[in-house]
Amino acid sequence: MDAASARLYDMSDMGRFAVSEADVRASRHGYYANISYIDSLVGRLLDTLETCRMRENTIVMLVSDHGDFLGERGLWYKMSFREPAARVPFLVHAPQRFAPRRVATPASLADILPTLVDFARPGASAALASPVDGASLLPLIEGAEMADRMIVGEYLAEGVPAPMLMARRGAHKFIACGDDPDMLFDLASDPHETRNLAADPDQAMRVAAFQAALRARFDAAATRRAVIESQQARLAVFKALLTGKHFPWDYQPLRLASEQYTRNHRADVTATDVQSRFPPLPSTLQE
Repeated sequence: MDAASARLYDMSDMGRFAVSEADVRASRHGYYANISYIDSLVGRLLDTLETCRMRENTIVMLVSDHGDFLGERGLWYKMSFREPAARVPFLVHAPQRFAPRRVATPASLADILPTLVDFARPGASAALASPVDGASLLPLIEGAEMADRMIVGEYLAEGVPAPMLMARRGAHKFIACGDDPDMLFDLASDPHETRNLAADPDQAMRVAAFQAALRARFDAAATRRAVIESQQARLAVFKALLTGKHFPWDYQPLRLASEQYTRNHRADVTATDVQSRFPPLPSTLQE
């Protein structure tokens, strides 16, 4: 347990909650238990492929959508490009095609689609009908070096006053969010992201290069304006919907009432009961 996690944290909600060291330990305990559970399920999957004689010629890819803060810096949940939330597993298992190795070059979940396309037919991702944000990782998996490869990310949900943008090249990660101070971290020498190098004169050229790369890809100011306009329009509609008799707008799939109840359904009631029984009836009784 690090010193930061041992403190009591006053949450942002008017200090109504305090998180103790025991809470932090319990949350991490549960997180590690979840990881162990997923590991066991992956093992069952591989065992099943082995039983079916498919393990050697089946490509298995294990990824996750995001990580979670578990008390680091007093933070919880995700909504950040810091490592606890942004770093996810990305494992590829294909014994007949790729030798086991660890790749240090940054990758993105946006790379999954073009990578799967190239697994099916090498080089096919270059001819995709629509442009995609990611790029095939097949060369990296096969052993190629791509030290200058840069990945980018954007976050537009709750917790930020403007689009939060991230660029990562090698060990350096750059984060920009509206008027907030830029952040630059060297993950090789500072894996816990405790030293912001964005204002370091020695890093000025690197910061400028990251800023230019993000400007070329995103129009953060225009995106922020569009988000605010959308929010204002939806709030206006929401207030209008609350005028007079309120009827929720939540989507409800259309269902045929005649098919919803056993008494109106054409299926044989006995057959339905037999199918839903557990444990199943012996086959002789079913007949």
